[in-house]
Amino acid sequence: MNEQKKKKLLPIKIVFAEESDYNDREYHFGTWDPFQNVNSEFRERLVGDVDKVRRYFSEAFRTWKDVPGIAKVRLLPEALAKTYRPNSIFGRRTCPIVGCDSLGQLMISVNSSGLDKLAQRIERDESDTAVRQLSTINSIEAHTSNDALRINSIDDDRRTAKLKLFRHDGGRRDQAIDSAASEIFKSMDGVNFTEGKYGKNRIVQLSGLKSNQALELSRFPGTHRISNFPYFHIVRTSHRIHGSLRANAISPPEKDDLAIVLLIDTGTDPSNRQLQAWVVERYDRVPIDQQNNFHGSFVAGLLANGKRLNHEDPEFPSCGVRIIDVVAVDKTDKISEFDLINVIRDAVSKYPQAKVANLSLSIENEFCQDEEFSDFGIALDNIAIENDIRFAITTGNSEKYYSWPRVNQNGEDRIAPPADSVYSMVTGSIAHLDSHTTSVKRGEPSPFTRCGPSAGFLASPQIVHFGGNTDVQGEFTQTGILSTDGFGNLAEDVGVSFANPSNAALLATAEKELRVNEDSNALLMSRAFIYHSAFLSRIPTQSDFKYYGFGKPADIDEILHCEQSSATIVMDVSVSNGKRFSKREFPIPQCLVVDGKLKCEILMTLLYEPPTDHRFGLEYCRLNVDASLGTIRIDDNGKEGFKREVNPIPKWRTEGYEKQLIEEGFKWSPLKAYYRKLSRFDPGIEWEFRLDISRRDGFVFEQEQKICTLITFRDPNGIANVYDEMVQEMNNRAWNAQDLKIQSEQRIRI
Repeated sequence: MNEQKKKKLLPIKIVFAEESDYNDREYHFGTWDPFQNVNSEFRERLVGDVDKVRRYFSEAFRTWKDVPGIAKVRLLPEALAKTYRPNSIFGRRTCPIVGCDSLGQLMISVNSSGLDKLAQRIERDESDTAVRQLSTINSIEAHTSNDALRINSIDDDRRTAKLKLFRHDGGRRDQAIDSAASEIFKSMDGVNFTEGKYGKNRIVQLSGLKSNQALELSRFPGTHRISNFPYFHIVRTSHRIHGSLRANAISPPEKDDLAIVLLIDTGTDPSNRQLQAWVVERYDRVPIDQQNNFHGSFVAGLLANGKRLNHEDPEFPSCGVRIIDVVAVDKTDKISEFDLINVIRDAVSKYPQAKVANLSLSIENEFCQDEEFSDFGIALDNIAIENDIRFAITTGNSEKYYSWPRVNQNGEDRIAPPADSVYSMVTGSIAHLDSHTTSVKRGEPSPFTRCGPSAGFLASPQIVHFGGNTDVQGEFTQTGILSTDGFGNLAEDVGVSFANPSNAALLATAEKELRVNEDSNALLMSRAFIYHSAFLSRIPTQSDFKYYGFGKPADIDEILHCEQSSATIVMDVSVSNGKRFSKREFPIPQCLVVDGKLKCEILMTLLYEPPTDHRFGLEYCRLNVDASLGTIRIDDNGKEGFKREVNPIPKWRTEGYEKQLIEEGFKWSPLKAYYRKLSRFDPGIEWEFRLDISRRDGFVFEQEQKICTLITFRDPNGIANVYDEMVQEMNNRAWNAQDLKIQSEQRIRI
């Protein structure tokens, strides 16, 4: 690092919570009027719905006496908010709510006695609460065999069936389903069944299943869905060879304590000595004679030294990472979801030293759904939490090649699972080069990259990096990414797969730098720092956010530091339900006051990892956290009030029906950003920072939620001494703040 760079980069300040920062939060739910007339005709219609559910399950309840079924309760569109949820109607004494199928559709656990009690409740309960809650209901119907049977075809020789069982209570009802299902499997001639490693989801692989047997299973009340297992594949394009890899094209690592990335791919070329200098372990899950190491070698080269391979382009990361090479995919370029999950679970368990995994695979013929998170994305979240690791994954490659801007795609370029993994970092691709034949210009989304949002309308991709550029036919010459192939050559190729390793290397390096002790919140903070870095480089717009996310992050030193004209502070705090975190007298550097007015940019990035529940579909994320940076104002009556001044970006809806808040508001997104450019603002008003938590209806939350918020004040002209004054203002207020500890700098001090 040269002297000029040393002067430029300053330590980010981290602020720790104090007891006085927490206050009880007041909730004002109030009462509300019924949404429709709950008269005798309405009650009779709902009782009729319950009778239909009873008749549908009558034979199943006789066959499997202890196995519950599932019924779907459709709510009125205007009654979707948790305030209106009919949880006293559908409770433990009747048919309890155990999940959600889609927006406005609850799933309830039903058996004979519960349905009888539910019908009586609907027919007789005249209480105000019952009337209001009944008024939210549109219909009640059974989850039927037609709902469960989603299998396209059954080929006894090649494909296996995927059976997903309902989960009700985690106890007696689930045990009854599992016991009955096991007996059914044993009674099916020629069918082999294997349990999947999907966490709390109960998924079984069935081989040798016949069509009539699939139909029989679909009628089992414990069956959620029968489908084909999706396959993940390696996207191979017509890559170009530029000759043999020159000596020291991938220079060996300068030190042996670099961060480590778990590379789950096709394996690296064992004879490539330059590449193997970066590989610290190899885990062959595929026999050597069944391997094709092109894709894995190409990704590995970018993890190790992508900047050097790409002509020392300063926009590529300078931080290389060591590699644990997991050979998961054979030369067919495909692996089933079931097998891939097994490989991932075994690998992360075998190599706990890796805190980041690169997964540059695409799913076949499947896209993220608005109202349902994929089983694979959910499984990755489960693996991440259980093993203290995070995945760097991609949006997937489109089969078509688009120009920019894109218009009227109608979801054809929607991101693919597992880009709906909530705890993962999802990368899209932008072009780093262009020519007169390419479809897009440098810095624009690559012609093949896919767009968000994720399931539940969450923000995805979060960030982008360089993955190459093509023409409308997918051809490229000197506009692709350079790395090494599986035969020791320097090769050129394109794909979101090759944007991913740049961000994976940044994430692994940031995580290692921030893990100064075992109590460090490094996995959460490292992602937050990378997202905030991208945000600082580019303010996203409403129209392109679903392609760029927050943009491309800077290099590692800039991610972990700030400049004199731009002060960044980190709020690394935990908040429990029912509490509000607030920091008053927020410091405002006076150098930003020009001609009597506050003139600056304020950027804020919020990230947290919420508790999740796979049973609740769109409501998978069970907590919401919102940040507010605003001013304290006194009205004419002397009453104090708070006004948000830094607004969500891209602009999202904050008022309206629940459906609108979810689809247009990022309400439950664990990643949020806020921005405001002030030019004529009164500098004499007191500022306050707040964090508020809300939870899904029926969700009991007794722990504390870890939250990382980065807040940057910067001079748009890049000249004011913002950093020094921000530090001085925090000291004057006796804030519990200190320099962010970075592992490499700690070693230098020692």
